[in-house]
Amino acid sequence: MALLFPLVVQALALEVLPAHATEAPSDLVAAAQSRPAACGPALRDNAPVLWSQAAQPGGALYCRLVAGGLARLRTKPAETLRMAERAEKLRPGDTAASVLRARALAAAGSYGRAWEAFELVTAKRGRLDAPNVLHDYGVTALATGHYDRAADAYRALVPRASLLGDELQRQKVHVEGALAVMHRGERGAAEAVSFLSELRRGSIFPGLGDYVVATLGLALDRQGRSGEARGAVAESEGPWGLAAVLEASLPADLGEAAAAPTPDADASDLASAAVIAVPVADLRALVAMLAEEAAPELAAEQWESYLQVSAQGPWAAHARTKQRALRRKNVVR
Repeated sequence: MALLFPLVVQALALEVLPAHATEAPSDLVAAAQSRPAACGPALRDNAPVLWSQAAQPGGALYCRLVAGGLARLRTKPAETLRMAERAEKLRPGDTAASVLRARALAAAGSYGRAWEAFELVTAKRGRLDAPNVLHDYGVTALATGHYDRAADAYRALVPRASLLGDELQRQKVHVEGALAVMHRGERGAAEAVSFLSELRRGSIFPGLGDYVVATLGLALDRQGRSGEARGAVAESEGPWGLAAVLEASLPADLGEAAAAPTPDADASDLASAAVIAVPVADLRALVAMLAEEAAPELAAEQWESYLQVSAQGPWAAHARTKQRALRRKNVVR
């Protein structure tokens, strides 16, 4: 079967995508792995070809729409959305097409609508199982402030991260999962440390290092392991990289005042310039952790901004403790 898999992907590219398509190979692999039950595998002249077409009316077009939509998901989410909606019309209530529509909305950054679409799917079929789908669901839950649901998704996903398409995505899942489970309070901090400790045993993907050590430092500090936290954040490149990401993620006209989510129903809590799915408030906490020694004024500013939107959150007391420590150093007046 392993030897046949590249042929499946090649057939998928030849029969579903137009000649001018430029989708990434990982998108094709994801499409090949996400075959709907209605489009079973088939053989033609003893060679693997595109998913066999469902026997129901419109089955041939339906299978092509779902396969083509999956192949375009990361590079052309608007096209994927149109294809998913056409597939839903061919087979109303079909789970595969509905999941594809939810994922396309998430890929396009329409997280409010994506959450509504995912909710309809989970109400119908219960939990989601496919790793790539779970990741999109977890990101959408983080973006819309459904932190318990995000934590559930990442707790199911992290042990299966090796099944995801590429190393960057696998590593991002560990960091995002650590941030998600910490929203559950003290019980999540230890789990976050385990997620990140596992990740640090290997080589960290370029561009993720500061996210990893800052999140680990935050989780350790929230457990009261301040010495270990300082050791973790000492491995960073300093606070300025993540501070620049934070600044780039805020609306230009609001600047530092843009700490809270906007009333827009489709707005996202995520830091748009970050390479991982991280809520803006959490990114402020990460910047503060990295800045405590190198730039205590910046740390004080970020803890203050964090508390403006998380005063009732599970880690508000921790943030106030950090503020008091900075005040003792005459950083906060």
